[in-house]
Order: sequence, then C-alpha cells, then structure tokens
Amino acid sequence: MTATEPRNGMEPFDDASEDAFPPRFAEALNLVRDALAAGETTHVPPLTLVAALTAELMPRLVHAYGEETAASVLRRLAAEIAAEISPAKAGH
Repeated sequence: MTATEPRNGMEPFDDASEDAFPPRFAEALNLVRDALAAGETTHVPPLTLVAALTAELMPRLVHAYGEETAASVLRRLAAEIAAEISPAKAGH
C-alpha cells in the first residue's frame, strides 16, 4: 500500500502516527497488541481472545459514543466487511 492508496479497514496497519487518531493512539494500540501477543503465547484460543476483546469493547464503545453512534459505527463496519465478501471471494 502506498501513502496515497486508501487503507482497507480490514487489514492491520503499522502507521498509527496520523493526526486523525486520538492522542496516544499508537501507545494504546501497542498495549492491545502486546496483550494479544501474551494471550497467544499462553495458547489462549484466538476465538477466546476475540470474545474477550468484544466483551470489553462494546460497553466502552456505547459509553464513549452513545447508543445511536455506536450502532452506526457497527453498521458501517458490517457493511465494510460485507463489501469485502464479493461473489468471487465467496467461492474461494
């Protein structure tokens, strides 16, 4: 990906220095990644890690943005995921 290409929201990224992110975003991202790596090192199943992240994320998302905005964010996320599943990709 080049600097001018739009980022696919479903791919991890390395450059968290953009001004669009909240303060200390890169630090927070590293904390989350370190926690995930620790879980993987201790053989916590990936689905369990995702369930734990989701359980912690949802109440925080609603608290930070309110119910309507949180629901809108989740709808946009669902639409982006669905757009990634084209008929060509679904057959593979």
